[in-house]
Amino acid sequence: MRTAMFRLARTPARYTAWARAMTLDAQALIGMVELSGLTGKGGGAFPTHKKMRLMREQAGERKVLVVNGSEHEPGSLKDRRLLAQHPQFVLEGALIMAHAVGATEIVVAINRAASSALQAFRDAIDDAGPELRGLTVQVNEVPDSYIVGEEPALLEVLEGRDALPRKKPPFPIEHGLHGLPTLIQNVETVAHLPLIVGEGAEAYRALGLTLCTLGDEFVHAGVHEVRQELRYTNFCMKLAEAFATAPASKRSRPVVLHRDSWCPTISTCCSTRASWKITARRSAVR
Repeated sequence: MRTAMFRLARTPARYTAWARAMTLDAQALIGMVELSGLTGKGGGAFPTHKKMRLMREQAGERKVLVVNGSEHEPGSLKDRRLLAQHPQFVLEGALIMAHAVGATEIVVAINRAASSALQAFRDAIDDAGPELRGLTVQVNEVPDSYIVGEEPALLEVLEGRDALPRKKPPFPIEHGLHGLPTLIQNVETVAHLPLIVGEGAEAYRALGLTLCTLGDEFVHAGVHEVRQELRYTNFCMKLAEAFATAPASKRSRPVVLHRDSWCPTISTCCSTRASWKITARRSAVR
């Protein structure tokens, strides 16, 4: 994975963005997220600042931030890669998010099949120590079942029940985990916050990076960063180029693009929230 987006995680200074966030009030942080243009990276691309503001407005002394790392979309690997290789960055982003929305508890849901991600994130919590500043951070293993990725079903699992959807309303942000106001955010979404706070909203927006997973059909399979303003037509041309240079054994199969958190211009071309396929043969490339 190219790591321009995660360069802060590799610097000697730890939790510098979290320290800066603690000097800012909630409205300033939410305004910074709004200026950055950050949208949800779990598939919906809903403006992150709007959910944060709604959560901030909820009454109650106890509020919960759930970081959804269940990642059950077939072929998607970005969240478990972040949790396994950059757990401190995800944790720092969750702390910043909790501070901004007034959450007193953080619950991180991780697919039980992602053993390296589970261990790495637990180690990051232990290593953080006083950096948690009194916030409760809990890791929950969740079943490797697609329905668990659906927010109300995820809450059911976190409360010890079967993964079944809940009737809405009320919505989780009003009445969520154990009846408390609950904000649910994707792992990648919170992982962007240290860069926004540390570098500034305008610098972050200029980078314009997001993550996607390329299937084994590609020469460079795995999790990659792409520019968010990448247009659909340009993307298809790059896809055709990548496919044309692939070995013959790979060109004989459909190309599978695991959508992960595509930018809005590409998301609008997708008809499903999980993954989509383009069947491309070299002979079809003009």
